[in-house]
Amino acid sequence: MPDPSEEDLRPVRDAIARGNLIEAIKLYRTIRGEGLKESKQAIDRMAADLEPGPPPLRVTGPLRDEDHARIHEALQRGAKIEAIKLYRE
Repeated sequence: MPDPSEEDLRPVRDAIARGNLIEAIKLYRTIRGEGLKESKQAIDRMAADLEPGPPPLRVTGPLRDEDHARIHEALQRGAKIEAIKLYRE
């Protein structure tokens, strides 16, 4: 079966954006005619592609490189309060 167009997959992406992965899997199976396992894997990949990444790090001021690295590492772990404390130091 040929790959569906972006227009064909729009309802699937809309369902993913709404957080309704079961609906997305059902739609994908209907469009592609694939099995449950393959469809779930495809939806998981599509959902990962749609998730926004972390915002870019913008730290300004008189920070040493090692301070900047510690703050960046804390932000990458999602430890925002720790990053703020490090910045205030």
